[in-house]
Amino acid sequence: MTSTAPIRQLARGGVLNVAGTVIGGGAGIALVVLVTNGVRQDIAGMLFAATSFFLIVTAVSALGTDVGLAHAIQRRLVAGSPASALATVRIALRAVIALSVAVAVVVWVAAPWFSAVISRGTDQVPMTGMLRVLALALPIATAYDTVVAATLAYGTTRANVVVEKLGRMPGQILCVLVALLLGVGPTGLAVAWAAPYLLGLVAVAWWCRRIARSRMSMSPSTPPTSTPSTSTAPTSALLPPSPSMPSPSTASPASAPPEGAHALAAEPTRAELAKDFWAFTAPRALGRICQVALQRTDIVLVAALLSPGHAAVYTAATRFLVVGQMGMQAIQQVLAPQLSKLFARGDLPGVRQVFSTSTAWLMAITWPVYLTSAIAAPLLLRIFGSGYESGLATVVILALTMLATTATGSVDVVLLMAGRSRQSLVNNASALVIDVILVVLLVPPFGITGAALAWAAALLVRNVLPMIQVRRAFGVTSLGPGVGWVAVSAGLCFGGVPLLIALVLPMSLPVVGSWLPLMCVAYAAMLWRGRTTLELAAFQGALPGITIRARRERRIVSRG
Repeated sequence: MTSTAPIRQLARGGVLNVAGTVIGGGAGIALVVLVTNGVRQDIAGMLFAATSFFLIVTAVSALGTDVGLAHAIQRRLVAGSPASALATVRIALRAVIALSVAVAVVVWVAAPWFSAVISRGTDQVPMTGMLRVLALALPIATAYDTVVAATLAYGTTRANVVVEKLGRMPGQILCVLVALLLGVGPTGLAVAWAAPYLLGLVAVAWWCRRIARSRMSMSPSTPPTSTPSTSTAPTSALLPPSPSMPSPSTASPASAPPEGAHALAAEPTRAELAKDFWAFTAPRALGRICQVALQRTDIVLVAALLSPGHAAVYTAATRFLVVGQMGMQAIQQVLAPQLSKLFARGDLPGVRQVFSTSTAWLMAITWPVYLTSAIAAPLLLRIFGSGYESGLATVVILALTMLATTATGSVDVVLLMAGRSRQSLVNNASALVIDVILVVLLVPPFGITGAALAWAAALLVRNVLPMIQVRRAFGVTSLGPGVGWVAVSAGLCFGGVPLLIALVLPMSLPVVGSWLPLMCVAYAAMLWRGRTTLELAAFQGALPGITIRARRERRIVSRG
């Protein structure tokens, strides 16, 4: 079966991004391993809590411009106005830099108070020093994240992969390693952790400027090369119609156009650009803050309610699961423009196909990680050093939760690309409130296991609510034959068989090293057996080796 154009585009964009994410995810685990084995548990916990607080504050300062830029820049390029696209980037940068500077001043001044709250019961001087270093780095990191988002909005993932996944994240390992070898202390560790943001900002700013110049050199009337399949359609056909003007081709509520869309002027004024940009981005800003807070607040709360040492254990126990979340983000970055384009055309069957197929691919990547983490948790926790075995229950609880949440797919992206940023905000805010309340209630009696239960409940709420909403509004669901095939294949190879082995043999490196490669081979064979259901043919144009071989076969056939 030949894959559709959106599926092939998703495959092409996803291969590079997922490959970079694998390397970046490995770098994230390596960084935690390096810190937990290089410093005392309480110092490691302080660093993890301080950097988690830093990432939350960075999300606040970024104001949701990642999705806002993706929404605005593509619309400006489709309208034949690359100058307006570049102006939108400047509008976003001015706002986030101004806010991040103000927030940095607040963090610097209030660092002793924050330290007293986060590092209760321990020496607060190291935490204060870390927070003040990170406050200085906040405007740089916020600008860096915004420019990276701009490159993605222009339709290329290369800058994100090269600078972020292959540059900044591995660069943190190198800088932290040098800091540990020099024995610079907690404040020096924070400097080493933050330093790659500066080099990354220089690199990605140059890259973004190059992309913008190439688009500016194009004729204003020439559609961007990132949307060749729609180049012959009028601009109004590419943009979602206004809710008050339903498309004549859509008669049922399930095929209603996305909310809040309207046609764009070719050359709007700067005030019009800013108004249009922030009208969409403002609700997303709060939603993005809730998302990042949901990922990081529990670490800060564990440090405050228990101790930095417990926060170190909790952070280590959740690292393998974050790799799966990074895989989801990699798929989301290439899925979003595809869904936006399909919604704009009113192609709900295409939306259903792309969403279901992307969910199957996402599960194919992440389910082996989650299942292996649950089965081999006692062994995996040993790499962080002594004293981290208490995170066993945390790993198992969250691994099983992530199996369920991954099966719902990137459902929040469907809401956002349909223009329902307010619904997304309500969902993420509800999940965050549930997480905070349950952490406060469950951590004192149950320790980090209570934090794991709280996060699991919040993740389920965050995924189940939008799943119900997109099903009712558009008839879109993540479930499909491909999802079922992956669930059975991964469950058998990385769940059922390893569990039987674990009941007979002790969990050790030789035992895991014997069954894991065999199960990977068996899993690959099962995925290949279901290649038609999973639409793996779409990767022919994404993998160079397959492309060359396919061309050679076509030449042989033509000569014959």
